[in-house]
Amino acid sequence: MNIDLPKTMKAIRFHTYGGPEVLQLEDVPVPSAQAGEVLVHVHAAGVNPGDWQIRSGLAHRKFGIDVPLPSIPGYDVSGMVAVVGRGVTSFQRGDAVYGMTTQSAAYAQYTTADPTHLALKPLSLDHIQAAGVPMSAFTAWHTLFVRTRVVAGQTVLVNGAAGGVGHFVVQLAKGQGAQVAVNSTEQAIEPVGSPRHLTWLLLRKPHRS
Repeated sequence: MNIDLPKTMKAIRFHTYGGPEVLQLEDVPVPSAQAGEVLVHVHAAGVNPGDWQIRSGLAHRKFGIDVPLPSIPGYDVSGMVAVVGRGVTSFQRGDAVYGMTTQSAAYAQYTTADPTHLALKPLSLDHIQAAGVPMSAFTAWHTLFVRTRVVAGQTVLVNGAAGGVGHFVVQLAKGQGAQVAVNSTEQAIEPVGSPRHLTWLLLRKPHRS
């Protein structure tokens, strides 16, 4: 099937490690979906600490993580499936999806992704909201159910419960049947869940004289 795609796209790239000033808006070729991949038309991309750590060179210096330069940052993505690669049966063209890119390359109009790293976008979330979910939610899930193996009846203390990862930890732990204790202000955590279901360790901001 012939699919009318542009040959080039806009993308944010950096050619050398450094501060935000190294990010450049450029015209680059649209990537191709290889066998076992899908091409996603990006509607929104998430921003994570790992993005600036890679761009600044910190990940290279501290962890030995190298990326080919020039590089397009960004892992979290939400958009529409534009092309389905050979062998992919879990998605079809036009599906609204969210998840993580094959490589760090979400800050672009199109990006490729392993379909096992994607899911259908919930109707209750728009693309901007969905793009903020994948890495934070995965980190919370991995911490709770792989690293610590939380089960119903246990108590989970969430330090920074209103943060990007913390608010997912609160919701996932509650869903598992754990008792959740949070170290946060009530105003900050209110969108996550009813205060009646949480143990509050700090209800007021520290007073500064």
